[in-house]
Amino acid sequence: MQNDIKHRILAEALKLVAFEGWTDAVLRQATANAGLDESMHFRTFPGGVIDLLDFFLKDSDEKMQSAMQD
Repeated sequence: MQNDIKHRILAEALKLVAFEGWTDAVLRQATANAGLDESMHFRTFPGGVIDLLDFFLKDSDEKMQSAMQD
């Protein structure tokens, strides 16, 4: 479930970062846009936007590795 929440927040953040950059404000807005309680951004990514960016990079790597295996 935690991973699902992270993916929901990330999906919303990716809609914003091209215009706003990787900021804590984007993390907060993405959490709200995902329909989650405001406090979820801190509980899900306690290190703030750095944790979100780290999750994005790891998720991208996993998707790339999976695609290469297929």
